[in-house]
Amino acid sequence: MKLAVIVPTLPPAINGLGDYTATLHRQLQPSSWSFIVNSADQTESFSITADVQKIAPTSESLIAALKQISPEQILLQYVGYAYSPDGAPCWLIDGLSQWLSENHNCRLLVMFHELWATGLPWTKTFWQTSAQKNCALSLLRLAVVSVTSNEKYQRILRTENKDASIKLIPIGSNLTSWQKTSKDWRKVLIFGRNRQRTLTIHRKLLRLLDHSGLLDCLVLAGKSEEPPNNRNEFDLIKSLNLTARVETVFDFPYDQAPQALSECGFSLMHTQSSLLLKSGIFHASALAGQIAICTKDQPAGLGFYPEQHYLDYTPGHEKDLLPFITDYSLLKQLSERCQEHYLATCNWESIADKWSKLLRSESLSYDQS
Repeated sequence: MKLAVIVPTLPPAINGLGDYTATLHRQLQPSSWSFIVNSADQTESFSITADVQKIAPTSESLIAALKQISPEQILLQYVGYAYSPDGAPCWLIDGLSQWLSENHNCRLLVMFHELWATGLPWTKTFWQTSAQKNCALSLLRLAVVSVTSNEKYQRILRTENKDASIKLIPIGSNLTSWQKTSKDWRKVLIFGRNRQRTLTIHRKLLRLLDHSGLLDCLVLAGKSEEPPNNRNEFDLIKSLNLTARVETVFDFPYDQAPQALSECGFSLMHTQSSLLLKSGIFHASALAGQIAICTKDQPAGLGFYPEQHYLDYTPGHEKDLLPFITDYSLLKQLSERCQEHYLATCNWESIADKWSKLLRSESLSYDQS
């Protein structure tokens, strides 16, 4: 069955949706996939062996690419901001709506990596929420089936459209080569593009760990930032008196994790607990047997539970974590449990199997709702 996959870009460009799509393609090794990328100005070659159509962000350009492919199914990897600066890609919805109205045998599947942003009335995001929500709900109506990676988003979408078919498939980690090493429980990792935000969220926790003699090294990993772009990040580190204990591990291949990362006992998350399962960093940490630490709202879902697979806390109550962080026998159990549950639930073999069944099914369903 011929499939057109719409995605913002593909590796080697750094993009979570592109990485996810490329890993899925590598796992399934299909011969009938074509890609439509919203990267008309990208000159770098994509590291994927398949037909790739570059388009401009217009409905006309999208329809022209779909005519070239003539797909029986379309899979859209969706985050609003990935297709429009304001997070509301009306051109994408218009193009898909027109194509589907003229090609009744073509089916749309949408993977909602995110839904819509929210913000306070004095922020720009607040005034964009309505348009972003309209776009997401339009896609929900157009899709034969929608997919998301966490139970919170699944509940929201079902509340908005009780008749919609909404499946749950975890994200998984693109980092598949973590070395199994013993953990240093005084070595803390901050990984990814949101290091400054993560530092801001957990600065009181980092100060508490430092003052309690529980922090020997802070590892910053991911994409490097040159001055002055990294000034706020290192100003925060300086304010915590941690400059001399920082280790940086930057710009390694996205599918590999250096040993320096594997040794870290803890990984600080910028996401709250209910959104852990949409975080590739959480899955990478679980795969490595690291213990993720995040702020608390609702349980992560998919059988991941606080104090069993990860640690969470309410801001202002950082001291509540100390009994766990100083119980090394418990930490070892948490690390092993999280890694085992990840391998049973969120490994790429399992994820690819779910997608394979979904894409092959005439009814577009599989055994996990």
